[in-house]
Amino acid sequence: MSPNYGSTPVDPEEAMAFVEGVAFDTKEDVYRAEAEGISAVESEILTAIADGAVSAIDLCDYETFLQMHEACYSGIWKWAGKIRTREVSIGVAPEVIRQRLPEELGNIAYWVEHDVDPFWTAMAAHHRLVMVHPFVDGNGRLTRLCADLLLYSLTSRYLFDWEPVVDSDAYFEALREADRTMSPDALLKIVGLIDLGD
Repeated sequence: MSPNYGSTPVDPEEAMAFVEGVAFDTKEDVYRAEAEGISAVESEILTAIADGAVSAIDLCDYETFLQMHEACYSGIWKWAGKIRTREVSIGVAPEVIRQRLPEELGNIAYWVEHDVDPFWTAMAAHHRLVMVHPFVDGNGRLTRLCADLLLYSLTSRYLFDWEPVVDSDAYFEALREADRTMSPDALLKIVGLIDLGD
């Protein structure tokens, strides 16, 4: 799932947010390093879920959510795991993130505890969390990771198959439809499944 940055150089202003001792020449290099961090976190947590050390409810914890973002990006970015303090083009206003994020995590925990359909719950988690957009960057990838981890913790078998659709017009239209309806149904129609039981 690369955005095809190619050899686009890293913006000097963005480079100021790299952690000390880290440097990248191109945006593709940054994206690749981020993907490696996310993959490592996914592998670690999937193993912990399979071993019974992490539950679906654990994944709905506010501090756990921040720590996941930090674990994915702390090798690259100074802002890893930190709630954003400035406006961005999407997401809620920064001054309400610390209220909205725990509320949405609480909603997800409620669905888990009341045995709402696991596919609906996991995809709704992606939508609700990305709608808040709590971080400077990495929101889409983190919330898709959260959806996968939640789905696996609830089914012991499935992950979502984001690859074919994630950068498509259909995906972004389904997110807008989810914003309008507060339901992930449009997303569930276009995002497939990976069966780890096969």
